[in-house]
Amino acid sequence: MKKILVLGGTQFIGRVLTENLLQSGKYEVTLFNRGKTNANLFPDAKKIIGNRETNDLFQTCNEYWDAVIDISGYFPDTVQAFAHRVKDYCNRYIFISTASVYNLENSANQNITEDFELLTCTTAQRTDGSMATYGQRKVACEEALLQCPGLD
Repeated sequence: MKKILVLGGTQFIGRVLTENLLQSGKYEVTLFNRGKTNANLFPDAKKIIGNRETNDLFQTCNEYWDAVIDISGYFPDTVQAFAHRVKDYCNRYIFISTASVYNLENSANQNITEDFELLTCTTAQRTDGSMATYGQRKVACEEALLQCPGLD
C-alpha cells in the first residue's frame, strides 16, 4: 500500500482528493493540516496537526511517503522552504496550483490552456493573504518550486 501525505485535504478539492484516495483502498493517507477545518472528517486517515510555517511536520514525524500532495500552498517562500525540507521524506512532491495563475483579461469565451500568459507577482503580493492576490501568489509558488533543487 502506497503512503500519501496530503497537506490540507479537508475542504474544496483537497476534500474530494482525500475521499477518493481513501475509497480506492490503495493508499495509506496521512493528512497534515492545522486541524481547524472539518477536523472530524476522514476518521480512517492518520492526522498530523501542525503548521508548515513552523516546521511542525519535521519535528514530530519520522515517516517516508511515496508522494506528498500539497493542496494548501499559498505563499511562495513558505512553499519553497517546505518543499526543500519534505523532499527528503518522499519520492514525489506534487503541488496543486490553479487556473487562476493565468492572465484572463483578453480571453473572453476561450478555453484556458497552459499557453496563456501567466500573471506576475509583486514583492508585496507574495505575502498578501487576500483573495485578490491568490493567482499571483500561486504563480510565485510555482516559480519558487522550479528553483528548488531535487524536485522533478
